[in-house]
Amino acid sequence: MNYNPIKLNGNWTEGYALDKHTLNSHCTGYNMWGYPVFDTTYSEVGECVNKLKYRGDFSQIKILADVSTDFLNTWNVVDEIDLIIPAPPSKKRDIQPVFLLVEDIAKNLKKHYCLDYFQKLNNTEVKNLTPEEKAKASEMHLKKNKTLPRKANILLVDDLYDSGFTLNIMCKELLKEEHIGNIYVLTMTKTRKG
Repeated sequence: MNYNPIKLNGNWTEGYALDKHTLNSHCTGYNMWGYPVFDTTYSEVGECVNKLKYRGDFSQIKILADVSTDFLNTWNVVDEIDLIIPAPPSKKRDIQPVFLLVEDIAKNLKKHYCLDYFQKLNNTEVKNLTPEEKAKASEMHLKKNKTLPRKANILLVDDLYDSGFTLNIMCKELLKEEHIGNIYVLTMTKTRKG
């Protein structure tokens, strides 16, 4: 699979998205309820994320985990990573795609992972908030459930990077810990506006 890594800036040591989520999208009209209909072209990674996240196609997990593993090996951070932590999901689902993805990446890399290090305190989707609302939401957005028992370098994983709001809050909380080392971020895709 082709991918084009994009550097992500934030309060982490270093971070990347594997590719853009969409390459282009334009409105083709409106449906019978008056909602716009779009013709969207996805990157290869974006198509996998879309199938996984919005169509429940769990066969995409292995594909995304393998591409992530390939990239992480070329990024040369694998030997430094002690623990992999997913961004907490914004929607409650019976099966959380980002958790499955982290499990497969960790298995590929033979690394430890923790699915409940963080949890979202509400179901508000940050991408729909104004900057003022985001500032207020930051204190009530996440809860950290664990503490590192010893020095550790962390890889944070998310499926889709929009503003980086959640990942930045996660890093802010991790940086308060006595035993935190480097924090790396990997997302599958990045929105074109993010």
